[in-house]
Formats: sequence, C-alpha cells, structure tokens
Amino acid sequence: MSTPQEETIAYPVDQINSLGDLERSCERDEAQHFSNVKGVKRATNNGKKVTAVTYVRVPNFNMGHLTIVEYKTEVDKQSLKATHQAAGETFVCEGGAFVGGAPVEVLVFREKPAS
Repeated sequence: MSTPQEETIAYPVDQINSLGDLERSCERDEAQHFSNVKGVKRATNNGKKVTAVTYVRVPNFNMGHLTIVEYKTEVDKQSLKATHQAAGETFVCEGGAFVGGAPVEVLVFREKPAS
C-alpha cells in the first residue's frame, strides 16, 4: 500500500522490452515525481501483467542514473552486487520484473555521481 510519500507505478508487460526500457522509465518517473525507486516487483493490474515500481518522495531530490541488472542464481546476485558496489554504485533494491514478457529477477543500483 502506498503512503502520501510513496507512489507505485505499474509498467505494462508490453512496454518493457529490455532492462534499458525499465531503467529509462524509472529515471523519467523519478524526475517527474521528485522521488527515488524504493522497490520493484511483478504484479497484475486489471488482470494484466505489470512491473510495479514503488517510488518514495525525497526532500533533497538529486537524481542519479540507475543501473538495473538481471540475475539468475544467488551466486550471480552476490557477484553482481560486489561488482557494482566496487564500482561505486549504491545498491537500491532487488525484486522481480517482466522484461520482454518474461519474468526476471533484478537488482537496482544507483550509479556513482560524476566527479
């Protein structure tokens, strides 16, 4: 359930054909709503498959680029977390999405700001 500080946006399965589509959609909505991604999960909306992304409003909005990656195993997940965090990216959340109509497990990171 969303609170006044949170909003969940449902992305229909036919609108997300790649992880890049999901990243761009999330970044667009972060900018439009002055909020940051908090969670991502597979859901249904009116009987149709969607990727539901929850955003939380932030007082000092400073958007950074998102990186969303797919993982298949627990070892894969831990390896990706270590690699992205070593590159200076901040782990945001993990969850499920529909990409190209298929269910996938994803990790969301915020890229290191340019210096």
